[in-house]
Amino acid sequence: MQINPVFRKELKLSVRSARLPIVMLVYNSVLAFISLLIFYTIIGNAQWSGLMDFTSVVLLYIVVIAIEGVLLAFIIPALTASTISGERERQTLDILLTTRMTPFRIVSGKLMSSVSMIILLVVSSIPVISIVFIFGGISLQEVLYIIFYLIFTAVFFGTIGIACSAVFKKTPSATVAAYGGVLGLCAGTILVVLAFAFIGLSSGMAEKETIGLVSLILLLNPGMTVAAILIRQMADASISGLIFFDHLGIPRFFSEHWVAISIAVQLLLMILLLWRAAWALRPKRR
Repeated sequence: MQINPVFRKELKLSVRSARLPIVMLVYNSVLAFISLLIFYTIIGNAQWSGLMDFTSVVLLYIVVIAIEGVLLAFIIPALTASTISGERERQTLDILLTTRMTPFRIVSGKLMSSVSMIILLVVSSIPVISIVFIFGGISLQEVLYIIFYLIFTAVFFGTIGIACSAVFKKTPSATVAAYGGVLGLCAGTILVVLAFAFIGLSSGMAEKETIGLVSLILLLNPGMTVAAILIRQMADASISGLIFFDHLGIPRFFSEHWVAISIAVQLLLMILLLWRAAWALRPKRR
């Protein structure tokens, strides 16, 4: 099986570059600092009271995952927004397009390179996440489950960055658009639902069922998927989804299968973004 030439080239460049080790160092340093701060706070409280509060252990797990998700949302768009626009600025994109490689192979090669960096970044944080095993209460299966979804989320963010990099000609514009896309998915969808619910309920113009249908745009929000996974890990999976989404009026089928449906929706959006990126690289015919 032939390796994608773009992926092979990008892999060699990333190994030789000092950027990836620096990003990994900063990423894990921030994650470790906050995690150890909470860890020693738990130990200090246990020594002072003589009791171990396992609620704090759960809080440590949730905070570590949340911090890792936020760090990925900040780092990944910056790493991927220059993948194609950088080639255009270095005037090497036209050379790539004159080869026998299709635009989709070029985009997929850039994505594969980004995925390799993403996996390395997330896997390098496993020792920090493993702090929760000291106290127990969280199984290895649950940790691996959330790690796999964090990788998926990071690839999702990377796809947004690559699509913006292909559509926008300049790296600064692509970076701003990538951060705007990530922010729109993570915060914008929540604001839309809250605004619609507030206006609809206060004016009496929207029923709970209507708000529930509008709330389905949260399927695009990786943060909501992470929250759903954590809630199902912390509570009874058969009822936690209903408790979490009931006040939004979301239909029962979606609340019970929120994680699977949201992953499918986000995967479909990733495919559309890759198609859009490949379309943007098609040579213009005069």
